[in-house]
Amino acid sequence: MNNTNLKISIENSGKWKIVESLYLKSFPANERQSIEKIIDRIEKGKIELIIVYHQDEAIGFALIWRVKNLKSIYLEYIAVEEDYQNRGIGKELIKFLMNQLVPSEKIIAEIEDFLLGENKQQRLSRYLFYKNLGFEKIDGLDYFLPPLDGTIPTKMDLIIFPTQDHLPKEYVKSVIKLLFEEVYEKSENNFYYCKVLKSIK
Repeated sequence: MNNTNLKISIENSGKWKIVESLYLKSFPANERQSIEKIIDRIEKGKIELIIVYHQDEAIGFALIWRVKNLKSIYLEYIAVEEDYQNRGIGKELIKFLMNQLVPSEKIIAEIEDFLLGENKQQRLSRYLFYKNLGFEKIDGLDYFLPPLDGTIPTKMDLIIFPTQDHLPKEYVKSVIKLLFEEVYEKSENNFYYCKVLKSIK
């Protein structure tokens, strides 16, 4: 595919419907926010919807949080239609975010631990995708994504771009606070919230 034919743009909530089915088939129920919550957050300006088009067809999307007090972008979701995978579309989406960074800003994302689960090869491919783009795992964290459908949590790794040798402990704590309290709307007494905080080195 000639990626010069791609168009990537930030869209309003009215465009969500054209990527909704991709969202639903790309993420398991215990990792999905409700559709109503996503639309509400886009409309309130809490998150941004970014869509990638090929010849006017929506073929991928990302949902991001711009966290000014942390000088960070949190990449909550990214997905590409199956027929367009392995063609550099996801890479173009990430580069779109990287090009928006100002000095000292970071991108944060979550990926499944590739040492666990039945789909280890898929998880490893995802890890290598981010690693090849310059992301690195935040070491030492015992991180879990709390179940968003009330079932089971997902063991994850937090990754960050650009990398740095000594990530301040307070920054990591603030990222965890953002994720659990704002993104996942969990109380400070949540079991997994407490577990992750205790693991910060």
